[in-house]
Amino acid sequence: MMCVLVTEINCVLETLENTGMANDDLPWKVVDVNYDLGNPACNLALRLTIPGTPIVASGTEIGLAAGGFMIWNDTKASGFTNKVNWTMPSSQVMVDSVLAQKSAGYDAGSSIYSLFKDLAAVRAEQRSLQWGEFLPLTFGGQVQAFVREADKIDPVVVAVNPGDDHAGSLEYGDFTRGEVLVTRGLDLAPGDEVDLNAVFMPSGGVFVAKMMEPEKP
Repeated sequence: MMCVLVTEINCVLETLENTGMANDDLPWKVVDVNYDLGNPACNLALRLTIPGTPIVASGTEIGLAAGGFMIWNDTKASGFTNKVNWTMPSSQVMVDSVLAQKSAGYDAGSSIYSLFKDLAAVRAEQRSLQWGEFLPLTFGGQVQAFVREADKIDPVVVAVNPGDDHAGSLEYGDFTRGEVLVTRGLDLAPGDEVDLNAVFMPSGGVFVAKMMEPEKP
C-alpha cells in the first residue's frame, strides 16, 4: 500500500502504520514511499526529512525518476558504460548530469545534486530529523509542512511547495523564530534568522529551519 500523491503529508505515516513499518519496537525503520508532488526538489526534501530511513535509488540525487540509468556525464552513453555502441534507451528521461551539476558554472540554486548534499548533511546533524516525532502543520495552499521534534532537542520545521506561490505561518507552540538550514527558491540563506509567522513559499520552494528557543522574559 503506497501513497502515489501526498495531498496530506500525514498520509505517509498512516500508510506506514497500516503496513506495520512504523512499529516503534523495530530497531530501525525503512520508508520506501512512492510519491510525486510534481517537483523533484520537493520530492527529495520530503524523502530526506520524513520519519524513517531514506531510500535513495541511483539517480534520485540528480532528479531522475526511479528506474532510469544514471547520467554521470554528457558523453553518448552518459558515463553509464564504456561500450562504444551502447546508447540510452529512448524511454530514458534525461536530466543534467552529475558532472554538469557539480561544475563550478552550474547554478547551485537549481541543482538537485547540491540540494541532496545539503539535505543529507542537515539530516546527519539534526537529531530531530533522525528520530523526532512527526507533527503536521497547517500552512495553506498545496504547501506540505511539518515539525520534527525529539525530546529536549531543538525542533526542525520543514515546508515544501509543489503548487502556486503561497504565504503562511510555520509557528509551532512558543516557537516563532527559526534559523535557516536549507532553502531553495526563497530569498534566504543558511544561518539566516526568520520570523516563522510570515513565510513566503514560492512555487517549488523548499524550506528547512531549526526552531529557536523562545526568548525568556
